[in-house]
Amino acid sequence: MSLSTLITVLDQLRLPILFGFGVIGVVLFFLQVRKRILFIWFTLVLPVSYPFIDHFWDHKKLPQEPLHLPLKLMHQNCWGENPDSRPIFKQIKDSASDIVLLQECTPELYWKIRKELVPQGYALSSEFEDFDPQHHHRYNRLVVLTKGFKILKRYRLKDHPVMIVHAKSYKTGKKYRFISIHLERIYDVDGSYYKDVAEQIGCFDGETILSGDFNMVPWSSHYQHFCSYLGLKDGLKGKALVASYPAPRNFTSDSYKAPAFLPIDRLLISPNLSTQQVKRLPALGSDHYGFMAIIS
Repeated sequence: MSLSTLITVLDQLRLPILFGFGVIGVVLFFLQVRKRILFIWFTLVLPVSYPFIDHFWDHKKLPQEPLHLPLKLMHQNCWGENPDSRPIFKQIKDSASDIVLLQECTPELYWKIRKELVPQGYALSSEFEDFDPQHHHRYNRLVVLTKGFKILKRYRLKDHPVMIVHAKSYKTGKKYRFISIHLERIYDVDGSYYKDVAEQIGCFDGETILSGDFNMVPWSSHYQHFCSYLGLKDGLKGKALVASYPAPRNFTSDSYKAPAFLPIDRLLISPNLSTQQVKRLPALGSDHYGFMAIIS
């Protein structure tokens, strides 16, 4: 493993490292160690914890335009070891979301959505119509589910698992672009990969809402550059860190939310939009936690 790869991996693991420092701090406190040792501990903790601070600080800005109609969004990576799609389907149905963005969708979940939710007015955009769902790679099983929008265009990027839908709101007439994305693991690619993905996604003359499994943490320089390339902002910043991986598999209790250390499921939105609320979902059978967001 090269030094740069090692640094990248350690950066991804910054949250569990900070948790370890916290445990050490508690032990040092009860042992009543000298102040010099506590000072050294604090000096080491500060640079590790610094990147998290900004994600809990809500930068208040006046909206550049009148607020858009609030939109309810659900995000979920659906895969896990022997994934059970029934809790995810129930969450989609119960949430009555305007937008549902899924990655690694199972064939069972896709056909259940198509059979039960499309007749209720949802527009289903996915790759399942173009590929054999039994053989096509699970990373590329992307789904965009919308309600209350006229679909203008839908397509997948040629070289990357990115599903894009252009739509127009029936209520406001505003144009939106909804994107479900699944990026490669950060230690398997370099900075040119993110630039290429962003260039293929391109510009849009309406508002963009993008969510996906980014496989990188939000304090990574690659993540920040990717946002800059797209001209989008972090929709979770100041609202929630949303540590999403790993989630306990096949555990569907609404009251149980085990710790997760990697906030790799992210939401990006246009600068004119704002996130009003974010809530992490319980474990739904996938090895990722999903989230709900209210966007206006």
